[in-house]
Amino acid sequence: MSPMTSATSTAAADRDGRDARWDSHRAQRREELVDATLRAIRRHGGSP
Repeated sequence: MSPMTSATSTAAADRDGRDARWDSHRAQRREELVDATLRAIRRHGGSP
């Protein structure tokens, strides 16, 4: 197992309910951000 995989596995194991309760909020905010970004690109165009 690589050091990065080990660190990632340990970090995931350390999560508790206080952190996990925000998962749906983060997913919702991420979706809103992506939607707003795509709207802006459609409206204003991408980089030249």
